[in-house]
Amino acid sequence: MSRIACLFGKEVLEARRTWRGPTLLGVMVFCGVLSPLAALAAPALVASLTVGQPGVVIELPDPTYADSYAQWIKNLSQLGIMLVIFSSAGLIALERASGTAALVVTKPVSRAAFVVSRFAAHASLVTVATVTGALIAYGGTVAGFGQAPLAPLAAATGAWLIGAYIAIAVTEALSAVLPALASGVVSLALWGVAGVGVLWRPAVQYTPVGWLSAPGSLLAGEATHVGWPFVTAALLVVGAVALACALFARNEL
Repeated sequence: MSRIACLFGKEVLEARRTWRGPTLLGVMVFCGVLSPLAALAAPALVASLTVGQPGVVIELPDPTYADSYAQWIKNLSQLGIMLVIFSSAGLIALERASGTAALVVTKPVSRAAFVVSRFAAHASLVTVATVTGALIAYGGTVAGFGQAPLAPLAAATGAWLIGAYIAIAVTEALSAVLPALASGVVSLALWGVAGVGVLWRPAVQYTPVGWLSAPGSLLAGEATHVGWPFVTAALLVVGAVALACALFARNEL
């Protein structure tokens, strides 16, 4: 356990000093700032589309904090998940290609500890960046709309984070056998296929696919199934990390 802790600290420090840490934090902060601004500007933007078109009138209700929160989740579901996947794509692949992995495992460190520490460090990095962005979105929403309950935002952001952990684990497993770019592309394709699965109700109720629709459902106050999706998501994450360990153990470094 102490070796994993040491590796975890190394990975966190590495992420802070490379592009992964600053980019993740910067993008999440940007999304947090943009969300309330986009919600406030939406009516004016729609109105500008009708300028010079006599007889065309588009009326939108006044924006509320719910619009800001919805914009935050939309940003996470599009830009955020792409960044999470492609920042995870090199967790093992780039280490293999650069020779760093071979150097690390020559120390009294198991390959499994190497894989687990990289997953844990990257998941922690994504969590910190996302929570920071969410707090900024919350502050901007309070400033822009005067009221903003924290609970819906926290629940929806937490649900998105569970999906992000799944994406990290699956991408890391792919990264153990594929080049970084290929593992990112394949993982993104799998995420797209999972997105189609939200149209099938049993998948939403019983599988990790439910976490793709959960953030929006929680924001809308709709009944959300989280029991079985949580269990199956936990099994998938553990299974994907275990698979990454097994695949990495067979690699020639």
